[in-house]
Amino acid sequence: MHIRSLSSLVVSAWLLSGNAAAQVEKIATESFDYNYPGLLINNNGGSGWASAWDVIQNGNEVVIFQNNGQHPPFGGDDGIGNFAGQGQEYGQAFRVLDTTGQDDVTEGGKFGRDSATIWITFDTRTFQQFGDHYGGLSLYDGTIEHFFIGSPWGTYAWGLDDVNGNGPVVIPGTDDELDAKLVCRLAYLPGQERARRWHNPTTAYPKDSPDVALMLPDHRFDRIRLSAGG
Repeated sequence: MHIRSLSSLVVSAWLLSGNAAAQVEKIATESFDYNYPGLLINNNGGSGWASAWDVIQNGNEVVIFQNNGQHPPFGGDDGIGNFAGQGQEYGQAFRVLDTTGQDDVTEGGKFGRDSATIWITFDTRTFQQFGDHYGGLSLYDGTIEHFFIGSPWGTYAWGLDDVNGNGPVVIPGTDDELDAKLVCRLAYLPGQERARRWHNPTTAYPKDSPDVALMLPDHRFDRIRLSAGG
């Protein structure tokens, strides 16, 4: 799994009613603008983070790649930064988000306050170095995984999984070995959350019907995880 860019992790504070435009504020971004060749661990670029990247085990499971002959070219390459990808099977990288100044969408120092709307966008593709079709971005509360966006295990497609038995759901006709821009809108509701996902949308914040949707158990999160089986 190669992640080209975590181009937006944003909150939309839907404080206005009717047809009034929503106010959108970025929480965090990451372009993986790090030295190649190199490891992701301890890198601290981007914006909106409270920690550097932490990679479990020996730290060499997640590495920095480039668009070159060794790996398939990424069609969505904007020329900024590099890729984060796997150097070892089942690589996992975590990063804690900064909640400073986000009181309207956080609760107890974690994102997901009721009435908050959070958008997550990233560019990705699988590269079958190890042959396991699985990979994407998860929302975590400490050590507890709540929600997964990407290619659910063994589906060979792009979709969602709430990791609590209400998924996975995938978008028919998608292929996890092709470039993809994954856009997810999370609406935090009393007692549950609603996830809507678009595949390669033409706008940053789509308003049309999502390609796939899933209701999630109530949760809060303070960090993300990038992980893949291959």
